[in-house]
Amino acid sequence: MNKCVGDITDDSSADELEDMIEEITETLDRSEDVIDFLIENKDNWQIRGENIAFRNDSLTAEYDRLISLLGQVRQAGL
Repeated sequence: MNKCVGDITDDSSADELEDMIEEITETLDRSEDVIDFLIENKDNWQIRGENIAFRNDSLTAEYDRLISLLGQVRQAGL
């Protein structure tokens, strides 16, 4: 079933569209949190291979927490 934004003819379609917009907004917000964190701590991490390595465990823990929140949004569909 393809979802199309063009014609919304009933309340359930409007609700679906609203849910999709909310999910996208939440995903973008959580992604922005990760990007902001990396920018704020730009001197405290580096890329090693395919991984991000932080200078201390507290930064690693905060990054992991932000990534976990992003994952939860995607899993929950919200």
